[in-house]
Amino acid sequence: MLIQLLVFFLLCRITLEENCYHNHSAGHDHYDCGCCSQISNNNGNAIGYHCHKDDQDSILKYALERESAFSECVPNGFEVKYSIKEFCCFWSPNLGCTILVNEKYFVDKAVCNRCKYYCQRTSGSERSSNYPQKLIMELSLLLIGSNYIQN
Repeated sequence: MLIQLLVFFLLCRITLEENCYHNHSAGHDHYDCGCCSQISNNNGNAIGYHCHKDDQDSILKYALERESAFSECVPNGFEVKYSIKEFCCFWSPNLGCTILVNEKYFVDKAVCNRCKYYCQRTSGSERSSNYPQKLIMELSLLLIGSNYIQN
């Protein structure tokens, strides 16, 4: 049993370049942490998460900063309520971009790419905060242009 655990740990370390998987045990229903340090976290001081559609109800967010059971990849204030069937991405200033992933993806070297969009969006930037105004302006111009063409 000890040799099997050692082999598993070594395989996980080899699988991800960052050597980030931790905590794997039967008690965690075969899902675990992965760090995605090769993916930059552009969310500033924001703390958040996004889960696969099959895992949307798996994460509970608390108002208090309770420490997570998966402190390597889940920021304080979050709890894993149900088993992870696919993946959940997390981002925070302290942890960066991380993923909680089902064991079927442990050998997937590109597993962190599932979190790239969510970690690299710039939710607090001026560019994204102006997006609704730009969209309204473009739709207004489109509407005016279509009325002008019809007349």
